[in-house]
Amino acid sequence: MKHFIKENRVTLARLCLSLCFLIAAIITESHSALVSVIFFLVSYVSSACTIILSAFRDLFRDFRVGEKMLMTVASLGAIVIEEYLEASLIVILFEIGELIEDFAIDKSRKSVNTLKGIRPEKARLKDGTIVPVEQVEVGNIIEVLAGERIPLDGIIVESIGYVDSSVITGESTPTEVRNGAEVLSGYLNLRNVLYVKVTRGHMQSAAQRIIDLSVSALDRKTKNERFIRRFANIYTPIVILAAIMIAVIPPFFDNFDYASWAYRACALMAISCPCALVISVPLAYFCSIGYASKRGILVKNSAVMETLEKINTAVFDKTGTLTKSIVHVNVVEAIGGYSKIDILRLVCIAEKKSNHPIAQAVAREAKRFNIKVDDGTNYTEIPGKGVECDCSVGHIRAGSYTFVDATSGLGTGTVFVALNGEYIGYVGIGDELKETSKIAFDRLRKLGVNKKIILSGDKKSKVDMVAKSLGADGAYSNLLP
Repeated sequence: MKHFIKENRVTLARLCLSLCFLIAAIITESHSALVSVIFFLVSYVSSACTIILSAFRDLFRDFRVGEKMLMTVASLGAIVIEEYLEASLIVILFEIGELIEDFAIDKSRKSVNTLKGIRPEKARLKDGTIVPVEQVEVGNIIEVLAGERIPLDGIIVESIGYVDSSVITGESTPTEVRNGAEVLSGYLNLRNVLYVKVTRGHMQSAAQRIIDLSVSALDRKTKNERFIRRFANIYTPIVILAAIMIAVIPPFFDNFDYASWAYRACALMAISCPCALVISVPLAYFCSIGYASKRGILVKNSAVMETLEKINTAVFDKTGTLTKSIVHVNVVEAIGGYSKIDILRLVCIAEKKSNHPIAQAVAREAKRFNIKVDDGTNYTEIPGKGVECDCSVGHIRAGSYTFVDATSGLGTGTVFVALNGEYIGYVGIGDELKETSKIAFDRLRKLGVNKKIILSGDKKSKVDMVAKSLGADGAYSNLLP
């Protein structure tokens, strides 16, 4: 808001001045007609000066007679016929409409600009040199340290690690990457140094394409807005021509009474000014967009507002939209006489020295049940498989189903555990649904949106689980932007 006020301080000052003089003119109208007229004219000039200049610039530079020219002629005509209030209101309302539109666009652009944070501006080459991403060529190998975002799309070479791809794919669980795996710009490197062979240049990278798509969407107009603009461009010359004909032709048949017919011509232009139409259509869209933005909803452009009343299908992203971005334990299964508390305790011991989000989720669940977690010994981590260690009750192995010799895997986010070589259960990790998601689905159904689809870059088992919980009509997983 402060930035918008600073950028438009001159316009806002003129508008405030114009409104003050307009109020003063209305108040003094019954006391002194001359003072009131002066106040009306000052109010008019304060707001109309830029509109008049813009109208003549459009006329002489672009040979276009638009709504600003009609407003100029109509407002001047209103002054000629002494309708000073009408003249001032025409230009003041138009100025207010323009300001609100600029504010809505500025706010949307700022929201979109925050997307640029998902893509680093610089990249580190394999020799340690840091250069702008624009200078990195396809085939170059770049180095990405733990905690850094990958600046360009590429393929992993000579390294192994974990990445958080949630900002690009919606996958909430970190993904293991090793030689030959494709990674996209915007992925966050969670551990180890990764070496990436660049496969796409800066402008073709996934993050840049997402940014470009959002930025270009802001400039699109709705069909109604485009129609109103075209309508104004055709309507304006017709009204002006009709006014000229009324001022010139009828006097020949009315005793050359030019004054009376000139008055009528000005009245025609004043009442024909389509400012209500020209202002109200874009203003309605931008007010709606502003209303939505206050509630955390970023609307790409006003075109989508036009179709909202017609929709019967809603498509949702999963991670961060329907679910919280923090993973949690959603199921614990124990076999062989062990309890769920035993399974949680053993997994916590095995994962105690890990900073992996899955380990943190299990630790939070154990803390919720006040489970005491002892320290293990002889920790060994096998990348991509799991962790093993010794504890007071024996040797623990926790990780993938092949690592602990379980019968089958239940999907990403499942940690299987074996004690002394015997498989004893698993812990399932997944997204936690937002409390409002179920409410939103129920309300949409009441509004006539009968089909609800979930899209996600996450794994099928997890997406299907969320879809079942919410009663979605369809779910698609393993998707890219």
